[in-house]
Amino acid sequence: MNRFFARSLVVSLGLIILIGVPAVLLAAEGGGDEAKNTEEKEEGKITDPHTQQAIIIAIAGMVSAGCISAAYAVGRIGAAVMGAASEKPELVGRSIIYMGLAEGLAIYGLVVGILLLGKI
Repeated sequence: MNRFFARSLVVSLGLIILIGVPAVLLAAEGGGDEAKNTEEKEEGKITDPHTQQAIIIAIAGMVSAGCISAAYAVGRIGAAVMGAASEKPELVGRSIIYMGLAEGLAIYGLVVGILLLGKI
């Protein structure tokens, strides 16, 4: 595997974890102050507006970091696949697997963002 691809994969997953873990922890603790009237608060929903804003910013950061890094990785891998296909057409099938792995970065960020969005 290309050293650049391995580095970009590690950096992208690190960004998703760096942004996502604090947001998940904020969502898990319930957002700070509890509502005085428990009948008004829905189960598992965060009512603190500052915590909601922090989670929305974290969602935007996760999804954008995942999509940007996936787009860059797919562009680089796609160029390499087309170069390899011109010399050895039998390598195309195995090379497309790497493109799918790079596209998984965007899906990881999107799934965690959707899960966090359900807590607001």
